[in-house]
Amino acid sequence: MTKRAGVSNTIWRTVVFAGAMLATPLVTACGGSDKKPATMPEAPPAADPAADKAAADQAAADQAAADQAAADQKAAADQKAADDKAAADLLAAKEAEEKALADAAAAEAAKPRPRANTKSKSTGRGFILS
Repeated sequence: MTKRAGVSNTIWRTVVFAGAMLATPLVTACGGSDKKPATMPEAPPAADPAADKAAADQAAADQAAADQAAADQKAAADQKAADDKAAADLLAAKEAEEKALADAAAAEAAKPRPRANTKSKSTGRGFILS
């Protein structure tokens, strides 16, 4: 047998073994085993007061944790809403300030430019080209 054929056989044995391992739980889960039904009904478990008290305590603790989580979530939502409102107010104030500055700049631009003294009859200096 060549080395290559030995490797091939090993690979096929591994594949077959893996397939067998995968199929085994499937066979047992599909009713492969024959289980006899119980002839006598099982008796209900005896009530354990300590277990009942522990279960009640656990339920109370779970309820308290759920209430605390709900309160924390509500507080976080309220804080987020307050932060969003503060951010919106700040943005509105900034926009109002920018609008006031723009209006002031427009009013300044609408004013007439200052001119030279109009009472004097000077014509100013200029170039004399002759």
